[in-house]
Amino acid sequence: MDFFARRKMMEAFGITHLHAEGDHGHTDSSKRFFERNRHEVGIPAKVVLSYVGEDDWTFTTCLVGEDGVALEMFGFAWGYGGEGPRGLAWMFERLGWTVDPKDLPPCHVVGTWVVTPDGAVTALDLPSEG
Repeated sequence: MDFFARRKMMEAFGITHLHAEGDHGHTDSSKRFFERNRHEVGIPAKVVLSYVGEDDWTFTTCLVGEDGVALEMFGFAWGYGGEGPRGLAWMFERLGWTVDPKDLPPCHVVGTWVVTPDGAVTALDLPSEG
């Protein structure tokens, strides 16, 4: 996710402090990052899923706490049966959330979605730059 997309996401979701994972696209790295840093988030309020498209190919998962502190991870994915979606399911399980994978977007659909602790998944239409 580039600087402007990240900034837009932070503003849209009230993120005041972002802890970003340094490793991009490795599920095991995202799991370790989550386990080491989840305490920073406090009470989890939502998970923001974002896929920006073929130019980037990055699936971004952002766990946002009630106080605006967030963890940004790049090794979780959705919409297919691979390691990334299993990692995302693992994270939801660790949070104690029940999220049906059928409610998540299909693989490689550009967009942003919010998942709440009750398992609801909502597609968003974020304003474009400019």
